[in-house]
Order: sequence, then C-alpha cells, then structure tokens
Amino acid sequence: MKKLIVRHHSPHYFIIIGVSLLVIILVGGIGGWWLFDHGLREAGFKREVLTQKESKWLKVKAMLEQEVVEQREHATRLELGYQVEREAYQLLQQEVARLHDNISNLKDELTFYRDIVAPENHKQGLSVRGFLLTQLVDERRYSYKIVITKVPNNGHLIRGKLSFVVEGKEDGEVKRYNLKQISLSKKPSKEIAFRFKYFQNLSGDISLPEGFEPTKVTLTLNPKGRNLKKSVEQFNWIVEES
Repeated sequence: MKKLIVRHHSPHYFIIIGVSLLVIILVGGIGGWWLFDHGLREAGFKREVLTQKESKWLKVKAMLEQEVVEQREHATRLELGYQVEREAYQLLQQEVARLHDNISNLKDELTFYRDIVAPENHKQGLSVRGFLLTQLVDERRYSYKIVITKVPNNGHLIRGKLSFVVEGKEDGEVKRYNLKQISLSKKPSKEIAFRFKYFQNLSGDISLPEGFEPTKVTLTLNPKGRNLKKSVEQFNWIVEES
C-alpha cells in the first residue's frame, strides 16, 4: 500500500535566507572596516598625515634625482676640464722640449763660431774656418755647415767656388763622391758658389749610398782673382749629435 507524503511549498523561503545572509555580510563588512579604521585612529594614524608625508617624500625624491643629474653634469665638466688640462700639459712639455733642443743647438753654434773667431785659429789667406756635420732622421742622411773667411780681411768682395768631396770605403776599396753625386738639392752641382766680404755660411744636406763608409771630407776653395790662392783642406768624418 503506497504512502502519501505531503510537503509544504514555501517559494519565498530561499529568498529570505539569501537576503538575510547579504545583510549579515554587509553589516559584518561595515563593522569590520569601522573597527579597522577605529583601530588606526586609536593608534594615532590618519590618512591625511599619510597623504601629506607621501607628498613630501615625492618632492624630496624629485630634488634628490635633480641633484644626482646636476652632480653627474658637474663630474662630466670636471672630466672634460681634466682632459683639456692634460692635453695642454702635454703640449707644454713638447714645447719645452723643443725650446730645450733649440737652446742646445744655439749653444753648439755659439761654440762653433767662437772657435772660428778664436785668435789661435787664425790662418792667413782664404780658408775654411769651420766644418760641421749633423745626422738627420735617416741614418744615411746628413746636414753640413761650412764657414769660409779670409785673413786679413780688408772688406773687399771675394768670389769663388767650393768643391766638396767625401772619401771612404765601399766594398773594400777607396771610393770618392763629389757633391753632385750625394747632394739632396733640387739642382745638385759639384761646386758651391761663394761671395762675401767678411765671412760666409754654406750649408746643405747630403745622402750617402748604402755600403759606403765615409772617413774624411776634402774641401777645395777656388777664388776668383790673382791675389788669392786656392786652398785645400781635409776634415775627418765626425758627426755631431743633433
């Protein structure tokens, strides 16, 4: 025999329960937030203070960042200034070295000319009073300087030509080169013309062939006129330091 179960239908039951739960949650949330906020206030914490402090921190941060940028720019300027000063110091050192070399060369020339005009060096007639060789950058190239004069000197004009011959060894044999063969002049010649009243400087550059070892230089003065005699003088191949 079947049993008949009778259930009461309450369609608003679940709605009531849902609304009740929502009310409980809202009330609990509001109450929790109120308690949280009340606790912060009781501890002396206020949002207005936090906002003000945050604003100050942002301003300080911006100031510090700007200061970092300025310090970097200052450091860059100092570095550039240091580089300029270092380059200027290097240029100054080079200039001092150049002036020192010039002074050294002037001292050598002064000694050179002092020896020329020394009384004990006086020689009657037309003569070579000084001969100086200086090595150039290339080890086979040299610069020469010759000073010619006449004693006694009466101020008369003297003309003539000077021949220049370098003698040495090449392949075990004696070898001679005249000025035309070794001169670095654009228009080389065997002789150099001279013209002076008191004294004259003659100078130029020469280049010696590979394998040739010079030993001496022969300078021959051939003046014009009957009153002056030819003068032949020899000098050992001695190179001064440049």
